[in-house]
Amino acid sequence: MNRSFLLGVVLVAISAPAHASGGTVQFSGRITSPGCATTLEVEAQQLRLDDCPRATQGAAIRVETLDTGSNIPVGSAADPYAATTLMAPLPQAQQRLFSIQYRLAAQSTSSSGYLVQITYL
Repeated sequence: MNRSFLLGVVLVAISAPAHASGGTVQFSGRITSPGCATTLEVEAQQLRLDDCPRATQGAAIRVETLDTGSNIPVGSAADPYAATTLMAPLPQAQQRLFSIQYRLAAQSTSSSGYLVQITYL
């Protein structure tokens, strides 16, 4: 009995200095998953987003020309004037990754190129 008690006291005495002192751990930034693979087909006026994780739903999509910076309306292939919020199509809504295609409503093509901006929330 004395031996067990003595062993317990020794273990408590040894473990006391092993405790870390109080403090704060601070994280900054975001934990992110990879975004969507982006393909812009200018001649066909289509923007295709492939392998988008479910966490990207709700992201804002914007396409603009590099020469003038003018915004090009982006809509779904079914409704070219729909909202520009990234949402998984219903058949793919519960899948880990989804793909979607958007129609661009550009009046003319830009010779300097385009900027596709996807703002993840």
